[in-house]
Amino acid sequence: MKVTQENIYDIFKCTKKSPRVIESQGYELIEYLFCDNSGMGTSNERAYTQNGAIREIERIIEENPTIYVWIVDAGQFQVNLGVYKKTGKTTSKKIANNTYLIDDSKIILHDTIILEQDKNNIILNSGGYETATTKNRINAYLPSRYILRQVNFEWYIYDGKTEKQIPFVDNMKLTGKIEL
Repeated sequence: MKVTQENIYDIFKCTKKSPRVIESQGYELIEYLFCDNSGMGTSNERAYTQNGAIREIERIIEENPTIYVWIVDAGQFQVNLGVYKKTGKTTSKKIANNTYLIDDSKIILHDTIILEQDKNNIILNSGGYETATTKNRINAYLPSRYILRQVNFEWYIYDGKTEKQIPFVDNMKLTGKIEL
């Protein structure tokens, strides 16, 4: 989200986004801010309090009048804010909701590279999220000979060429090219 001196308090409304996606969209990291998210933090802790985070953002805005801030990681009581500036060097393209093609070789869903082209192979990865959305995205860009299926809560890759079903495992490789 775009932040200037006029809307500095809006940093507490920013959304979560993957640094990989942010940087592929033409933003350059200025700084990470480790911040308390519970409202119970004190000034003697490692994480910035709300007031401490505002002071740091003000300091950064003095050097960079327009910045962009996203939550790049979140825990139970703290968040990491990524503070970025726009460089204009975009290497990604949005291809579906929360789904990006990066460097013409990786498809990212949220924070996970679900498909990656590696020469004549495709590397598959669910990131541990074996959901309907992940399955649908993987199927949308697999070569037509392959189908990711679910049987009794287990994922399998069906290969239409060999007519075999292979158990799905993260980082498995299939022969072929990502189809966009």
